[in-house]
Amino acid sequence: MGMRNLAVLVAAMAMSAFWLSSGASAFCGTVQASATGPSEGQALSKANNIGLKETNDLDRKYGNKVKYQQAKSHCQLTNSGAVSCKITQQFCVNGSKPKSNQVNPNSSKCKIWSDKCKNGNNKSCANYESECQND
Repeated sequence: MGMRNLAVLVAAMAMSAFWLSSGASAFCGTVQASATGPSEGQALSKANNIGLKETNDLDRKYGNKVKYQQAKSHCQLTNSGAVSCKITQQFCVNGSKPKSNQVNPNSSKCKIWSDKCKNGNNKSCANYESECQND
């Protein structure tokens, strides 16, 4: 693998959540993201972008109930001379239930987002995935 062809080695999100009580949906977990690049700055940037997708999903799902610890990073030089970085961030969701999916998947709003997504609009893809898909 050449240095010019940067590749994300691992995009692991370990949502090792545990339930604090049976009736509430309070839980804690960890977001982890890893990436590689020719420099520490580029590897950290890639790993950070991967982690941001996961934290943004948590924010959309639980709103201001998500509390994050400061992220920690660790980088090391690989045998090929590239730099591999891992970012870890712990979080807790404080006794909240996920926001309900209030958009009807058959609504005109979902159709518009879907169409824009098919045309390459990343924001519309994110909106469609978070609001219209029932998973």
